[in-house]
Amino acid sequence: MKNADRIGVALVLVAGAAMAASANTTILYDNFDGFGADLNGAAADVGGTWQASAGWLDDGAVTATQDGGALLETGGLMTNAQYHLHAIVNNATSQWIALGFGRDALQAPGGVVQFNDRFSNEIEGIAWMLVRNDSARNDVECFNGYRTSGNAYGGDPGVDFGSPIALDIFIDTTGDGSGFAVEYMINGMSLATANVGITIADMNYAGFSFDYGSGGSVSVSEFSLTLIPAPASLAMLGLGGLAATRRRR
Repeated sequence: MKNADRIGVALVLVAGAAMAASANTTILYDNFDGFGADLNGAAADVGGTWQASAGWLDDGAVTATQDGGALLETGGLMTNAQYHLHAIVNNATSQWIALGFGRDALQAPGGVVQFNDRFSNEIEGIAWMLVRNDSARNDVECFNGYRTSGNAYGGDPGVDFGSPIALDIFIDTTGDGSGFAVEYMINGMSLATANVGITIADMNYAGFSFDYGSGGSVSVSEFSLTLIPAPASLAMLGLGGLAATRRRR
């Protein structure tokens, strides 16, 4: 089934604890329990080595004074499966931090290349969302990609910026790989669903992007990418899994 044939997507999150069920596979995971060394070149708890701009640390602190990012390679997404990209971030500042997928590697891992190492620029962000505490702009925005094309959501969903913020992106790749369905969530609240006509072969990286502003405390405390193989995931509806309803035109 091609992406254009998909409609009526309903992706449901109920209990995050059930994501540890045996049907699931953790592809990437890091709890950022380091001691403040550079994140670039550090091994994730599961799934490879971080590419990170200057100022990203292995204890989750983002001390960068320029724009940048931190990425892990996904190893490629499979068709006919569901994925859950998850992070916990802390951000009470007006500068945004984002979670999502990207096509391209960082321009200068371990260094600083302003604007280039963001989902909105040369990384070619795909299915990504940002959060910031800024009364003059949308607190949360979601983009299907590439970059800032395909704006799926922009608004103020009532985020408590004094507490950790859960960002969740669900991907359903049912079909021939020419596209996917996506749902964006914040603190368990669904913001938007969409069908995206971007090949899953371009979703080579997953991680974070950062837009430096006036400074302040920004950090991440958890990151994971989980595979929920279909059709096993359908039995998990109501247990932290995904379900997709479709019909042919």
